[in-house]
Amino acid sequence: MKLRQIAAAAVASLTLSSAVLADTENAEHAGAKIRKVVVDACLAQFPDHPFGSDQVNPRLLAPTINVINRTSVLLDDTKTDAPELVIIAGTINIFGTAEFKLLNPNAWYCIPANLAIFGTTTIDIHQNAHLAQVNVPVGSTVTVRKVDDEGKPVGPGGEL
Repeated sequence: MKLRQIAAAAVASLTLSSAVLADTENAEHAGAKIRKVVVDACLAQFPDHPFGSDQVNPRLLAPTINVINRTSVLLDDTKTDAPELVIIAGTINIFGTAEFKLLNPNAWYCIPANLAIFGTTTIDIHQNAHLAQVNVPVGSTVTVRKVDDEGKPVGPGGEL
């Protein structure tokens, strides 16, 4: 993916997060346009995704904000029967620790905007789920571990 597309997806995701939090009519209109950019950027990371391009209605997880020695935890324990695109909107981690527990085995998780500066992020993701991160954090460590239905690690982790 080109740098310009990554930047557009990151800005769109952060703007979408703001629109969702504001929950106004204007934000909803702007959010629809921005959502298309974010969804397209996420789907581009999954060449074998099961979604049709015009019928994707992603579930949006709230942004996490973590600054200086705080720990934030994002838990997604919703389990769906069918594949689902889940967008984790606008994570911010500056000199902190973030933990994501992404436990839906049918999810295709996407983190289109992750502002991470010298932070540590651990992502526990169900062994059957998929994960894409559109951008790369600056000076930070992101560790991904596959877990089973009980959230227990099932193999070695790796860094993004």
